[in-house]
Amino acid sequence: MTFGNLGPGVVFAGLAVLAIGFYLLQRLRVRYRPITVETTLFWKEALEEARARVLVKRFRHPWAYALVLAIAAFLWLALAGPELGAGAPRRHLILIDGSRAMVAEGRFEAAVALAEDASRGLPSAARSVVLCADRPRSLLLPGENPLLLRARLGAFVPTESRPRFEELLADYARVAAAPPLDVILVGDGELDGAIVDRLPAGSSLKRLRPGGFAPRARLVDLGQAPARSGAVDRVDVLVRLALPERTDLTPRGRLDGLDLPAPEVGAEPALFVWRDLPARAQVLDVLLDDRPLGRLLLDDRRPLPYALDEELPAALRAALAADPGLLRDDEHAEVVVRRHGNELGAGLPAFEVDDMAAGGAAFRFRHQDGDDSELILGELVDELGLARLDGAELAARLQRDLGVTVTAGGSRGLTIWTELLDEERGFTRSLEFPVFVARGLRWLAGRREAPARVAVAEPIRLASGPVEPPAPAGPAADVLDDDYLPLRGGRHVDARGQAVEASLLEPVTAAALAELVESDDAGTGGLDLFETLVLLALALLALEWFLVQTSRIP
Repeated sequence: MTFGNLGPGVVFAGLAVLAIGFYLLQRLRVRYRPITVETTLFWKEALEEARARVLVKRFRHPWAYALVLAIAAFLWLALAGPELGAGAPRRHLILIDGSRAMVAEGRFEAAVALAEDASRGLPSAARSVVLCADRPRSLLLPGENPLLLRARLGAFVPTESRPRFEELLADYARVAAAPPLDVILVGDGELDGAIVDRLPAGSSLKRLRPGGFAPRARLVDLGQAPARSGAVDRVDVLVRLALPERTDLTPRGRLDGLDLPAPEVGAEPALFVWRDLPARAQVLDVLLDDRPLGRLLLDDRRPLPYALDEELPAALRAALAADPGLLRDDEHAEVVVRRHGNELGAGLPAFEVDDMAAGGAAFRFRHQDGDDSELILGELVDELGLARLDGAELAARLQRDLGVTVTAGGSRGLTIWTELLDEERGFTRSLEFPVFVARGLRWLAGRREAPARVAVAEPIRLASGPVEPPAPAGPAADVLDDDYLPLRGGRHVDARGQAVEASLLEPVTAAALAELVESDDAGTGGLDLFETLVLLALALLALEWFLVQTSRIP
């Protein structure tokens, strides 16, 4: 037995004080001394003055002493918070689900009540309670009173998030020589039950659900890809659902608020595809029975208008003309392709060619002020295909060392040697050349291919540069290097205004869920003796009253 509120030394010292105190009180008796009064008017006052308490030589009422001491001892032990089984080498972890699975009215509150009951039935010295939402939040640490749980929870409401139960439990699994861990998941969130195999030997996994649970349809996957039809300005969108029982449910789509035709049914059950959607950076909402399931920001695949200097090598002009995603439009151009020194498209981001004799590196990039040059360099070398370029062979043909430099400037710019476009010595016949030209112009225009899938709690790569913190009313997010980790559903924006829409995608773990013990009973095997001791004390108090009334004890 251990004590949750007081140390063992304090508990036993208190019992000793009670025993000694009641022993001394039992040995006191009232002794009267004679006083002569002149009138009975002062009889009461004289009686009070005549009383005196003195120690007697023998212990007079052992049964009364035992009864009073037992009542006081039970109350003192109840105050100390005794717990049975707390000394066993086990740990107990209660996980409260704060995800979208618990947004139904009253469901989260019922889950919190279940967690409170479960925490009271566990030894406090080995019990922890964690709220799992966008970020894990400790509500009760070992040894803390369960009354703190509500106070720390505050006004929390379930969020559009996916609790990372597995990551949290993996931290416990990494503790060497740790005692067994009994995990209680309170709520409806999905958990890969196979994680228990990686926990210390003897661990267990159990779920407590509030009453009235009904399986619900879940969004498993939502993503986009270039249109299978080959149209460069369109995308196909795939939706995969996990349906509890009904298989006739079909999602509905709204593109910038306008209803879409019914999607094409895929080869698998609950797989749906919208084909040839115009890709113009619109927002696609996916709904099921008028309930929002997810949201996706489509790519911007509109042809990029550019202005062209006619005095350019033929290989470069041919690469521009061959790309259907590029459109020559000198009047509405967003970028310009020109020879260095030409004033065409002044003020626009420029793709320029310059002679090797003019000096400088073979590939020169200029980015906007405030961006990180090293980050930009790594991004461009990878995305523009320069990492796959055989630089040694190219340098040997040009008889000149190549180089890549990145500098800050007012607007974006890209400059390469004219000799690199020579069909005999340059890299125009390589597979990297058309990629370099197409992606180079898109980088200059600030266009970036949207991620195919943006899921809550999955890192995605955004444009280079620092990520702005979300607005107070917006979704929370973490920044890991230049990977962006959306922790809540909704819109997330990087430093240059590039946006994505994150959706809560819930993986199917049906096989693993079979390993969980489903229950709506908060009993967990532990025993909190507080109520038992208080009831015993009240019962003995009633017995004492009866014995006094029947004159069996003084």
